[in-house]
Amino acid sequence: RLMSERMWQEHLAGFERHAKSVSAEPFHRTLNVEAQRKDGVEVPVEISVAVGGPSADPIFTAVVRDMTEHRAVVERLNDALQRLQFHIERMPLAYIVWDVDFRVVEWNRAAEQIFGYAKAEAVGKHAYQLVVPPEAVEAVDQVWANLLHGDTSSHSTNPNMHKDGSRMTCEW
Repeated sequence: RLMSERMWQEHLAGFERHAKSVSAEPFHRTLNVEAQRKDGVEVPVEISVAVGGPSADPIFTAVVRDMTEHRAVVERLNDALQRLQFHIERMPLAYIVWDVDFRVVEWNRAAEQIFGYAKAEAVGKHAYQLVVPPEAVEAVDQVWANLLHGDTSSHSTNPNMHKDGSRMTCEW
């Protein structure tokens, strides 16, 4: 009743295969399949199957979880992530994500244009290797320390460097 008609043969073959291969060792597997509701509508489900037991006769148990809402949430999150990525790549402001060691994790097209480094050149590099000139290190160190201590209101306007060595003033 749980499996849709189109899945019966596949489901029964899998069940028989596992029934024949049951050993004394417990077995557990999680499957993601389409199931059929009482009204005939197919829905995605996650089935956790366990085989085992203290006696010679194996005990088969299954926990079935309707994944319809989960799948819808994942699809909405993926859509939102794609839209966000689209905007980040096309916005005119440099979008740079730094890790806690002040190394580049993300670098958008605007950052490429503003600072002259391709994304492949920038990712993994420390800020001081890319955009922070020696004269700004002390001020930037203070702002970075504030950020690492949770002060997200930190703000700075300081000199920065282009790949060609020219200077510009950036607001961070």
